[in-house]
Amino acid sequence: MRYHLQPDTIYFLGDLFDGGREWNTEDGHFAETDKRWHDYGKKYWMTEYSRFANIFFGPDIFRGPIEKQTNIIASLPGNHDLGFGRGVQTAVRDRFQAYFGDGNRVDIIGNHTFVAVDTVSLSAMDWPDVPREVWEPSSLFLQDIETTKKEAIALSLGHERDPLNGSHFKHEVSTMLGPNLKSGGINMKSRHESTISHTDFPTVLMSHVPFFREAGTQCGYQREHWPPIQDQEPSDQRNSIKIESGYQYQNVLTEKLSLDIASKVGNIMQIFSGDDHDYCEVIHRAYPSAGSGIREITVKSISCAMGVLKPGVQLVSLYNPVDSNGKPLPGTPHALRSLTVQTHLCLLPNQIEIVKKYVFYLAITVLVLFLHSVVSIVRERRSGAALQNDSYLPVTETDVKKVDDELKLNNSIVETNDQQGQLVSRSTSSRGKGGYSLPIVQDMTPSLSYKEKKNRSNDVSTTVRKNAFAIHVLSRFINSFLCIGLSTFIWFLYLWNRY
Repeated sequence: MRYHLQPDTIYFLGDLFDGGREWNTEDGHFAETDKRWHDYGKKYWMTEYSRFANIFFGPDIFRGPIEKQTNIIASLPGNHDLGFGRGVQTAVRDRFQAYFGDGNRVDIIGNHTFVAVDTVSLSAMDWPDVPREVWEPSSLFLQDIETTKKEAIALSLGHERDPLNGSHFKHEVSTMLGPNLKSGGINMKSRHESTISHTDFPTVLMSHVPFFREAGTQCGYQREHWPPIQDQEPSDQRNSIKIESGYQYQNVLTEKLSLDIASKVGNIMQIFSGDDHDYCEVIHRAYPSAGSGIREITVKSISCAMGVLKPGVQLVSLYNPVDSNGKPLPGTPHALRSLTVQTHLCLLPNQIEIVKKYVFYLAITVLVLFLHSVVSIVRERRSGAALQNDSYLPVTETDVKKVDDELKLNNSIVETNDQQGQLVSRSTSSRGKGGYSLPIVQDMTPSLSYKEKKNRSNDVSTTVRKNAFAIHVLSRFINSFLCIGLSTFIWFLYLWNRY
């Protein structure tokens, strides 16, 4: 995706690790919520962090047809990173912020104000017995959000902050200038009060937990689970995010907290949220917005987890040209009070279906090669193409006759009388001096007749043929499978190295 899409910014919406909230910080301030995680400490967290960094921050993601700077923002925490509400522990949050940054921040991207709010910590306000240190940083951030947004816009426009008025950034602010802006950074001009007072870029709110909505609110036809049967139906429980909560999670924010955030941030055009793993798109009309409602997209998970068969990412295009004072240019979407944000859901392949297809074609390959081995050996035998020295055991009539002759020779000590069916005593010449003789027993069971011996030899030859046939088929199958497998593996290595 990095190679083909060449994004300017990559924004993560939380849940970077699966169990970060449970892994001990080993600083003496971590209260274990579940004894199962006793052995998962700081070392395990660092291993997972290295794995995450190698996947998303490694040098390979910067390969591309053109060299360009990419802004990667991964500081927004999820409930699997910190916990939720009363389950958030400050030691866990401090560790997360030390490596990823503050979860409450303002970014100017493409002449839009991106406001990220740590809603998993802020939700602790709903419990009266939670220490203030859990939710207070997010609450203070929202109280100062208007000033922070204006200062961030002024900084992106190249207007220097006035050192005499004592204003300063209380929270982390990063900027990415649009293509129509100069990249020279902050200049020495004094800040325009009119710009600070009146200029406001369209606001995009980033929250891990989705905003409150009525139960049964449809998520749209792009949701993987239970698409709506009829779009005109106002409510569909199967196609909605369930309004429920449990251990260290809550599917949506409370209605009161959602209204409080929307009122303080203001001018919200778009909300991006996560947590649910599946896609959901709704229009909020009950909160203050920049127009006729706030469009919220709950972004799909990028990983194949929690029943999501087709992972995905949200491609976002921003277009808001402005002048040097931050005013929208005439004829542009913002000047016409139109949407300046366009989105597109980019789906990744269904990984489970890919595995199923591999297994299916492997089974077909094995079956075809086995049948080919059987048919080819049968045809060779019928045509007489099989050589005697190819067999581990005798398989022809000549070989069977040799076996029969050898049986006769090995049993020549006992002679048979086909007419009387009696044992014949050994001659006196075979006794030697002081020899002995065996009595002639008239009623003794007769030995095998030649016909019976022949039948037994035929049974042996049939077994020999079957064993030799099975060995030939197995040998032919193994050789064919190795030939096909080796060529396929070489082709796989070529594709792996190329793509």
